[in-house]
Amino acid sequence: MLYMSEVAQDIITVPSGFETDFASVPRVPVAYWLTAGIARQASVVHDYLYSTGKEKRCTADNIFLEAMQVCGISYWRRYSMYWAVRAFGAANYKNGGTT
Repeated sequence: MLYMSEVAQDIITVPSGFETDFASVPRVPVAYWLTAGIARQASVVHDYLYSTGKEKRCTADNIFLEAMQVCGISYWRRYSMYWAVRAFGAANYKNGGTT
């Protein structure tokens, strides 16, 4: 998968076979209902950036926000997901696995 990011001013290449869990969403019913299955392509890019550490965490999160907008995710959903990764994603950053 290729993604041209204006934030990174680079093409991000996610290798074929990269394992992702897409958007990790707590199984709290309301959170899951609002965000599960949303922004799958943006989530692949974000998971890849988190697992490799190729970008700073803040930059990876900003690329996620940008990619969600490119994918047409509504404002309120993309910002809800963005703030969730900002608040709770640190433990998954550059851990060598999926986020």
